[in-house]
Amino acid sequence: MITFEIPPIFQTPLVKNNTQDVIPSTDDLHALYAELTSRRQLFEGLEKKARSDIKLGEESMRRMREKDKGKSKATAQIKREHERKFHEQSNAEISLNATL
Repeated sequence: MITFEIPPIFQTPLVKNNTQDVIPSTDDLHALYAELTSRRQLFEGLEKKARSDIKLGEESMRRMREKDKGKSKATAQIKREHERKFHEQSNAEISLNATL
């Protein structure tokens, strides 16, 4: 994952010098439109990257949970087998002691 940088400051004078009394020139409006379009594309790319990072993290967590779930099942099965063998040995010792 990467860290996101603060976007650069607007270069067009319309954003820097917000004067409501003056009508901006067509060139300034075109420059502002071009800058806003390029920023939109930049942020859409960052959004796409962030979504893929989130999806990757969620998939990793899911796999980790499944792995832990499998480990807990295996541990429970081993405990059951150990208890069964222990009881079998205990029963065998009891029957040996009873015959003596």
